[in-house]
Amino acid sequence: MRMSFDERLGSHLKRVEQELQAAKSAAVKPAGLTVPQYAALFVMDEQPGISAAELARRCLVTPQTMTTILRNLEAAGLIERTPHPLHKHVIETR
Repeated sequence: MRMSFDERLGSHLKRVEQELQAAKSAAVKPAGLTVPQYAALFVMDEQPGISAAELARRCLVTPQTMTTILRNLEAAGLIERTPHPLHKHVIETR
């Protein structure tokens, strides 16, 4: 049975995506980071004080996943989280 063009293209795209993910993981591993942690730090560098909800949207992860990422980054001393001065229910992340 022969694969259609769409099936072949999908297979190639999946393989490239897996290779790209492996390359990104290898690139950030020496810094002791995961790819999602690096992505979060990158976004925070561009927008200090961003909320966790907005950070999750920008990094394309769930809010629950972002909570875990932020806890790990905070435990490593790489970020600081403080209440927003005007909106007490919003935690700023820097």
